[in-house]
Amino acid sequence: MTCLQFTSYLHEYLFEPMSEAEKRRFERHLSKCPACVDYLASYRATLALEEGYKSNTAEKAVIEAPQELIDIVIKRLSLRKDSE
Repeated sequence: MTCLQFTSYLHEYLFEPMSEAEKRRFERHLSKCPACVDYLASYRATLALEEGYKSNTAEKAVIEAPQELIDIVIKRLSLRKDSE
């Protein structure tokens, strides 16, 4: 599975029935690709923020952003700064 294929299966993986073979393929890719692990974490964090917004607690959701998301953003910003 490529990273592009991974992103096309992401919604299905999280919300819809998926065959065991496809699920194993998806998770095998995750076990080998740190970039997709980060992408999945940020996707889940985005969904959590959206859920907070829908329940009229957007301010609280933003304040309580998962530490994992904060770490990913800081890491990405640091990588950008180093490459400039």
